[in-house]
Amino acid sequence: MIRLIISALFLVFSLSLFADERVYQRKSISSPAFVWISDKHLDSRQFLPDQTLLGKNLEQQLLLQRFDHNVLPDAVLNPLRDALENTDSVNADEISDLFEGFVVNDILDILNDQTTQKERSLELKNNNRRVTLAETKGKIDSLTKDELETLMNSAYFFFPYITQTSQNISQYGENARVKVSVQGGVLWYRIVSDGNGQKGIEQIAHTKSMATGTTSVTMPEVKNLLDLVLKTDEPRIKRYKRLNSETLSKEVFQDAFFKAFNNWALNLTVQVKNISDFKLRTPIKDAIGSKYTIDLTKKDGLKTDDSFYLMHYVEENGQEKQKKVGYGRVNKISKVEGQFSTFSQVLGKNQLAGGWIEEHAKSGLSVEVGFGSLNNLNLGKDAFLITIPNPTNPFQTVSRQLLDSDSKSGTSFKFRLNQNLAPFTDISQFFIFFDTGVTTLKAESSSEVIGSPVLLHFFGGVSKKFWLKSRSIGVQSGIGGNQLSFNGRVSGSKYDYSVNTVALMYGLRFEQQLNSNWSVYIQSNLFTRLGPSSTTLSINDEEVSTEGVSEDNIDINGTEFIFGIKYDLNSFNMGGLVSFFDFM
Repeated sequence: MIRLIISALFLVFSLSLFADERVYQRKSISSPAFVWISDKHLDSRQFLPDQTLLGKNLEQQLLLQRFDHNVLPDAVLNPLRDALENTDSVNADEISDLFEGFVVNDILDILNDQTTQKERSLELKNNNRRVTLAETKGKIDSLTKDELETLMNSAYFFFPYITQTSQNISQYGENARVKVSVQGGVLWYRIVSDGNGQKGIEQIAHTKSMATGTTSVTMPEVKNLLDLVLKTDEPRIKRYKRLNSETLSKEVFQDAFFKAFNNWALNLTVQVKNISDFKLRTPIKDAIGSKYTIDLTKKDGLKTDDSFYLMHYVEENGQEKQKKVGYGRVNKISKVEGQFSTFSQVLGKNQLAGGWIEEHAKSGLSVEVGFGSLNNLNLGKDAFLITIPNPTNPFQTVSRQLLDSDSKSGTSFKFRLNQNLAPFTDISQFFIFFDTGVTTLKAESSSEVIGSPVLLHFFGGVSKKFWLKSRSIGVQSGIGGNQLSFNGRVSGSKYDYSVNTVALMYGLRFEQQLNSNWSVYIQSNLFTRLGPSSTTLSINDEEVSTEGVSEDNIDINGTEFIFGIKYDLNSFNMGGLVSFFDFM
């Protein structure tokens, strides 16, 4: 029975045919209908998600439009599942070994069985099967032995697994947060032939990922009997129900788990696109300067701003080799069959038709680090005149000047996260960003003062870039806040001075692409205050009045100039975070 199932399975695989290596050929891929998840590393209070449901969720992301998918039969997988369940400790390498021992070897025995091969060949001949290849490669009415070998080399299968999940619960007052981490991967295999009719199966990739998901919970207030009896109007300390492993509900845990799982699958999807066998490729149809038309559409899974290398054949030492000669992005996608999409070259010399493009998949997330200056501030020293207890007579007060000079500028350090929204909006080079930074102010503290003022920045917004080959001009706007923090000690007293403003940010940016992932930029930002500032002053942990502080002497918004570097992330694991929204 197993032989018949496997034979039927790989008859379906024969719908893919290798042809022009410049053109991506659809791949027939088989996998289990589930994601295997280990219960060896689960806390006894965690809830084990349904493996079949996980398999359906994974299919939605991992099984791209470029694949034809089939399900591996349970009869082949059951021995593997039994072996995994009976293993004391499970890790990625052990899963790989068990999969090859229990599944790969069984499939090979069936594929290399002479009777099975003869029956399969006769069935293909007798059925006079027509094979359509991505709807563009023509039809064939019969298969020779060599063609059958080629077809079998186009067969792939994968095995997804999760080896570990963990949870972390944090609570501050009524606000509780559940964070779940998921760790696992996917084994990828390909059927090959030795040229003599014998089949082999080789592992072409072992993609691994770790991701997190969070869910927020508002906990109810707890009132004891004394509170209800006294019914006092006096302020009291509120108490809230504690969230822990015992009180955590299945629904809350699974909500956080599936967020982590989706991020896990998203990261794996980027990795899959960068496996050599699965990269989209297509020849250039027409070339006008740095603009090229390509025969890939939305049906192929193409999205706005997808990145590709521009490829050409070159001769080296008398041999013809493939070489990367440029890099660019897709900026217009055809949604109608028969029309072409547009690819814009960013790096490299312009090419004539005859070359091709090859996928260079990215996550859409980029990180930036920059340094620069913040100017046109107005921090008058008179605003930093404070009154403290007299160190020699506690019944008297004295005035102390925190700054000896006005501050007009400072040195800034910036960190930014960008998420490309083009795949979702079809607007090329359109981003959402989150900005944070710190500015050390150029100000002379008084001789008795320990401490120096710093500015903190937190902004979010959107940006749009306009490219001319490898250079771009960008515009951006955002909203956020600037916070002045000045704390330390003076004449034995502790002080904490802070000024907060809500502000708009407008920016202009010039960027130079260096290679497919790295670029440098110069950016100018203008901060405009929205409404009055909020000023607080504490002396020895007691808040005091700032009535005499004039806003004319405190303006922490100015003009910023930043020089920095940017890196576009492919797939990655940064503490389990794989999406921009995990940082929010």
